[in-house]
Order: sequence, then C-alpha cells, then structure tokens
Amino acid sequence: MTGIERKASSMAGLFSSLHRTIMGMKFWSFIGVAAAVIWLLYWFNRTVLNPSHGFDPVKELEQLKEAEVLEIYHSYLDNIELPCDRMLRAGPPADEGWEICDDERFRPVKPCLAYSFGSHWGKSFQFDQDIARLYNCEVFSFDPTMKQDKEVKAKSVQYFDYALGNNLGRSSRVMTLTEIRHSLHHDERTIDIMRLDLNGKEWKEIRYMIQHGELHQVRQLFVEYNTDMNPSAGELLKRLYTLKAIDDAGFKRFHVRTNQECTLFMNGIPEEMLKNIDTGCYEVHYLNIHLEQ
Repeated sequence: MTGIERKASSMAGLFSSLHRTIMGMKFWSFIGVAAAVIWLLYWFNRTVLNPSHGFDPVKELEQLKEAEVLEIYHSYLDNIELPCDRMLRAGPPADEGWEICDDERFRPVKPCLAYSFGSHWGKSFQFDQDIARLYNCEVFSFDPTMKQDKEVKAKSVQYFDYALGNNLGRSSRVMTLTEIRHSLHHDERTIDIMRLDLNGKEWKEIRYMIQHGELHQVRQLFVEYNTDMNPSAGELLKRLYTLKAIDDAGFKRFHVRTNQECTLFMNGIPEEMLKNIDTGCYEVHYLNIHLEQ
C-alpha cells in the first residue's frame, strides 16, 4: 500500500468514527464537529492530493540575479509553443514583414478583419496591403505619425492617425482598442489579424489589454517586443509576468523572428551573458487557441 493509500484509508476510518459520534450530538456540538471535518478535508486536499512543496514561482523569480532574469526572458521569447504547418509572408522579406499562419483552423476567411498599429514606423505599408490582397480582408491601419501621401495608400486599406493608448487626459486621437473597435462598429467582430509595432510602448498597452479582456476576440496577434532600453531586473520581471499573462489568455507562439536592426544595450550585464543574445527586438507571432475556425 502506498503512502497516499494509507493516508486515504486512515481518513476513511476517521470519517466513519465521526459519523457515529455525530448521530448522538446536540446542535452546537454538531456545528463544532462539522467545522473540524471541513478543516480536515481542506488539509487532505492541500497536503495529500495537491502538495505545493513550498514552491512559489514569483518569489523564486524575484530572487534571481539580473543576468539570470535576462537569460530566462530571452529564452522564453525565442521559442515556439504551437507549430504552424503553412505560413505566408506578408510585407517585405526583411524588417516589417510578418508570417501569417495559413493552417485551416486559423486561416483568415472572408469577411476577415485586420488591425495594424504602428504602420508608419518603418515607412512601409506593404504588410497592410498584402493582408488585403492575400485574404481579401478589411484592413485598418493606425499610426499617429501617419502622413497623407496618397501614393502609399491602397483602396483596400483604411488609414487613421489614431494612437493606441489609455492615458487619462489624452487627446481625442489616443484611444484604447475597445474605443477604436466601437468607433468603427466592430464591437462584435473577431479581429483575424492584429499587428503591434509600438516602439517600446507595447508592454504597457498589452498589460492594459490583457487586464481589460480586449484581446479575447483576436485570432492571430503579432507583436514586436523591444528590449533595447536597458531595463532593470524589476522591469524584466514585470515583462515576464506580462508574457505569462498573454500565454494564460490562450495566445501561443507559432513563429519568432529576431530583428537584427535592434541593438541590445544592457549596463551591468557580463559580456559572456550577452554574447548569446544578439538582438534587442523579437517579432513574436501568436495564435489564439480559443479562436480556432
């Protein structure tokens, strides 16, 4: 008999004895015994069925050195979780291009909807236009620095100079994702593809969107994560928790590309630690497992 079986047998005998005792008790005595039984059940569940062994992942992470946190952060971002058998490139072959998962269960189908944030950072709208061409999607492109050059516009893409944000006292051109969806009458629609290239602001905006449940209607999510701003160990931990929150929300990495145009600069980190980390930006491609076709 195993240790768990012996404990279970002992508990069964104890409960049988308690049952015989309860039958002859007065009301208040019964209440006291009932409370004791509830506590025993709680103890049995915690110590026998689900032992924690005293492990607290948050405390464990907080005790790591800065270089160790950095290594975990980069290792996490540089690995995929969910394979995609067929991918189509949208955008240029180098920077600003992204891989669309074309597997049947995640493929955008008409009428599909795409949002592209930060379209003007790279001064190229090819990604937005390719999404419209490949999948006949309605594509909405957002960037506060948007220029009104008609030659870069396509009839299949609608351009707005909105910025994605949630700051109090902001201008009318800064809106949350919920506000943008409402203004475009997309409240009930699934966003098949959403791209975020916010030049470092993605961490704050993603935390807000996760906390407010704004991403549950997004099927494929593309994010460029920037790490080239010399964050502290505390900031790196906050980013790790953000990445975990995205994972918990159902978003799994199917493709990762390092952007070699981003330089990694970290004061106080040993050179031997940095030699295996050659980028400050990761272009991470996610699939929402809750929104399969």
